[in-house]
Amino acid sequence: MWDAWRDRLDDTRLPPAAALWAAQNGTYEERWELASRQGLDEGTFGALLEVDDHRIHDILALNRDLPRAFLDQLAIAGLANEEYISGHQNAPAERKRALPFKYVTGRSLELFLDEVQATESERNAVWRTSAAKASRSLGEVWDAIRTD
Repeated sequence: MWDAWRDRLDDTRLPPAAALWAAQNGTYEERWELASRQGLDEGTFGALLEVDDHRIHDILALNRDLPRAFLDQLAIAGLANEEYISGHQNAPAERKRALPFKYVTGRSLELFLDEVQATESERNAVWRTSAAKASRSLGEVWDAIRTD
């Protein structure tokens, strides 16, 4: 079965069993391709976490589908670039606070605002944050808005 999928790791019909096999036994290139792929199941994410290669972990930390539990595992074990983890849309609000505001993506910011239960006026204030404040951390920008 694996040989039929070897060159099609980005195919949306990739069976979970083939993805898991590649995560556990594939070459560096195959694992890299898989780590960046959307729509993986938790078993495949878990197998990629067990790979002893920080480059695979960094790519995994950039995968927008990576669940929060796996981000936490990467962070606790120090397996991936901290900025990649903090900047991930699924990172918890506390982890996002240290990230420079200018690096926070729109979806990540929306999820942060949901998690801190921002009011409509607070949300508007965050989105109107000036470029001069963009070098500050998200936490600094948020604290200034929440206390105003």
